[in-house]
Formats: sequence, structure tokens, C-alpha cells
Amino acid sequence: MDAVAPPDDGDFIQVVARAIDVLRCFDGAHVALGNQDIAARTGLPKSTVSRLTYTLTRIGHLAYLADAQKYRPGDGALALSSATLRGLDHRAVIHSWLHELALRIPGTWGMTIRDRLDMVYLAHARAIGTLGLQSTAGSRVPLASTACGRAYLAAQPAPTRERLLSEIARQAPEDARKLRTWLASHLAAFRRTGYVVSCGDWNRHINGIALPLHSPTFGTTLVFVLGAMATDYSQERLRREVAPLLIALAERVRSLDLESQE
Repeated sequence: MDAVAPPDDGDFIQVVARAIDVLRCFDGAHVALGNQDIAARTGLPKSTVSRLTYTLTRIGHLAYLADAQKYRPGDGALALSSATLRGLDHRAVIHSWLHELALRIPGTWGMTIRDRLDMVYLAHARAIGTLGLQSTAGSRVPLASTACGRAYLAAQPAPTRERLLSEIARQAPEDARKLRTWLASHLAAFRRTGYVVSCGDWNRHINGIALPLHSPTFGTTLVFVLGAMATDYSQERLRREVAPLLIALAERVRSLDLESQE
């Protein structure tokens, strides 16, 4: 996960990139981490992590939990993220739509964006008592093996997709090999339907379906996704029952974008 300076980029400040890598470790599933946890997630030496967490704590972006000897995001980081989310005017509306869908189809519904080699949940919804992924806003899942990550890749121009595949290959060659095989088999179907289905590739108990949509309002490619129990939703059932709902959701979001541009 450690950031690598682009070749011949004299303006790239490695220590800043590493500090941001530390902050990236705190996602929806990992809200309190020790230096050892952070070192394992970033690949940085523990001594480097200790200096970074100390500095980030001094400037308020981390808070130290003395009893647990762990860190959590501090007020500074929360203020930055809150300011960003306040700017996403449509997020609350989209969340309500995801909640409506969660009441109809059991599983974890989400709106995700890419951050480096992860997909991050900006919004999620699941019905109470529903079995499935325990994702929350801020949770990260891998780009290479999830339905939302594969949908994002499928939607990219070939040069962008190849660059991301090369980055994945540097960190996880076997994941990149499997992903290339999967894309070769599924890109044509994606171009026909606009969505992808990925069954059991990240979690053997979960089948996923995802649809990407470029949003001018958000300024990026959003990916809408459902992760459902494989025992309940086969690939055929996802295509038959869930794909039309994803397509309709994308149309509603597209309408929001058009309204905001008027």
C-alpha cells in the first residue's frame, strides 16, 4: 500500500503520501488501529509508522486511545471528510434510494468510488437482520476481485484499465492474472448490458452485481453494487431480478445530474 513516487517526479513528496496512506487504513471496518496494524496494512516499517502516527496525532488528524494503545481518526480528519461529504448534495437522496432497494432485495447495497486499488463505500444500505456483507460508509474492498471494482475497470478506457492492471500486478501478480482472464471473458457482456456480475471471487459466500455510472456532479465514476448471499442469489437471479433495479437506479441518478446542470 505504500505510495511509490512516479519516475523522475522531483515534486513528489514521499512523506506526505505515506501520511495519507496511514489515514487510508482507517475504514469502516477498522476504526481503531495500533502501529503494528498500520504497519501491516501499509507495508511501512513500524518505526516509520510510529513517527507518522505521532505527527498526525499532534496535528489532530489522529486521536490516541490510551487504554487500547490504538489510534482512531481525529477531529481534523473528521472535519475534512465532513466538509467533503457536505459537498456531495445528492448523497442523502441516493442513500434513501439504496434503502428502498434494501427493503426489496436482501443484501448490502452501496454506492462506491475508486481510491487507488480499492473501492470505497460512499453510501450503503441493508435491511435489518439481513445476512451479507457488513460494509459501512468508508469501508474499502479490493478493486481486483469485487463486483464494484470489476465494473469500474470494465467502464474505463483501455489505457486507464491497463495502467490499473499493471499496478495490481506489481502488488499481487496472481490477482492481476485472474482479473485479466475475467475481463477477457466478461467485457463483451458488459458492453451489451452495462453491468457486471461477479460470483464468489472475493468472498465465496457472496455474489455481486454492479453498474458503473460517470457522474458530472460527483466528478468521477460511481459504481452501484449489491452483494447478496450466494445461496439466495445465483448469477441468473441477479441478472433477472436485480439488474433491472440497478439500471433504474442509474437512471434516477442520471436525472439528478441533469437537474443540477440546468
